[in-house]
Amino acid sequence: MELDPEGKADVRTFTHEVTEEGLRWTMGVLTGLWEVLKAPFLAGVEEDLRQGGKVQVSYVPSKEGEREKGYLWILATNPKRRPDSGLDLSPPELPLEYFFFEASMGLVEISAARLHVRGDRAFFRGETEDVEGALREAEVLRPILSAMGLGDLEGTIEKLARLEDGEVRAEGPYVLVRSGNTWALRQGTLLGDLHLDGAFLLGEEVKLSSGEVEVALKPKWFWGKVGLEYVRFRFGEEEVIFDDQGDVALAEERDPIGGVIQERIKRELMRVEEMRESPLNESSARMMALLKAFAQRKEPFWELARGGLRALATAELFLEM
Repeated sequence: MELDPEGKADVRTFTHEVTEEGLRWTMGVLTGLWEVLKAPFLAGVEEDLRQGGKVQVSYVPSKEGEREKGYLWILATNPKRRPDSGLDLSPPELPLEYFFFEASMGLVEISAARLHVRGDRAFFRGETEDVEGALREAEVLRPILSAMGLGDLEGTIEKLARLEDGEVRAEGPYVLVRSGNTWALRQGTLLGDLHLDGAFLLGEEVKLSSGEVEVALKPKWFWGKVGLEYVRFRFGEEEVIFDDQGDVALAEERDPIGGVIQERIKRELMRVEEMRESPLNESSARMMALLKAFAQRKEPFWELARGGLRALATAELFLEM
């Protein structure tokens, strides 16, 4: 970043450079998209993105013997232009069961029948027959994934397919795990530990602890999303349990489960303030301080692993006093 004569950063120039880089990246991904779909490049889409718009694609192939025909719908939105422009095209013959794509400046999300991608993160979880399907999706979407910086995903799925039963492995930035007929892959750690990540991806209860503080949680996985059957906080001898209330997050987000727990804690703290029924009604002041500290941290599990959560809870307690 360049400095002005007084030595201050030129924020406007820096913001412009970041914006242009995000736009270039997204346009590169869209070039891969048009290659896959064999569709015409939408006119004016660069300006739409620059003005805060999006490109959305929905694809369902035609299936022989079924009444409903397949479709390829491409929509460009622009908050400064109405109406939105779209193309209703004959779908190409791609070996995909389903494909949804959304791009805004600097961010792309993909949902296929098995693969889920957001930005530079990818996720897959399925049974034995799904692994081959995920590999096929990665092959078809190769131009898009390569432009997103995920050119290694195809080879990583091949390595996933070769895992032994009960094996968990780190492969570059990916966590790969298999247990029986369940296979999973995720780019980026969830809990900061390979074996905890593996157990979590398989749907098992995991426990994270540091001194007097322990957090136990059991996930619920379904089609690229994750929720919680329960999460249990222990602080010394005191415990509080939150059961499932349907909160979910995209599995490929940076910290999906931390966000789910934080939102639940915030709701329960609000219920306590409003004197409504809550699992926290009988909780001690230090347990409440611990939960507030957890809910406020950007990466709460990393804070727990570092042993900093208890100190933060103590500081929160003093602030309350």
